[in-house]
Amino acid sequence: MYILEEYLKRIGYEEPLVRYAEKTVVFIDNLPYKILEINRVVSRNSIGKFIISKRNFFVNLEQVEVDWEFYEDYIIKNFQGLKNAITDANDIFFITWEFFLSSNQNYFLSNFGHNSIYKTIDKSLPKHERIKSIEFIINILKLECNYIYNSWLETKKSSDNYSYWLAEIINS
Repeated sequence: MYILEEYLKRIGYEEPLVRYAEKTVVFIDNLPYKILEINRVVSRNSIGKFIISKRNFFVNLEQVEVDWEFYEDYIIKNFQGLKNAITDANDIFFITWEFFLSSNQNYFLSNFGHNSIYKTIDKSLPKHERIKSIEFIINILKLECNYIYNSWLETKKSSDNYSYWLAEIINS
């Protein structure tokens, strides 16, 4: 928690706090789009604008440009109260893994047994077992297929920019 957030909480300020990040991403469940991504674009002559994209894994469904001065209002007006933003770190990891699997499905189908892959996406298994299965496959990739492993590292970067602050606004 940032100092400003702590202060606002202490004085009873209840309005959501919008951050002006360079890049942010949130995964959403039960909406037509699964990924909400915001990128700040700075030009030489302006303070910048934000590109807000609603997309599924591979298809950009909607993209909007919002100027800096309208950004905070746009976020609150369009996303507050939607619900279903993912906030559990394990679930974020699983969604990132599923995205990685779907983007490299040919490799996995030809190099791994269906059972080992299924264990990583089987939602009826306990989370710790799924994580263990994913880590096992990642370790094999690290040893045997460097370019797919590097692809995993690049995919995982998307969850490194995960915005719990935006998920809080969406779920409020």
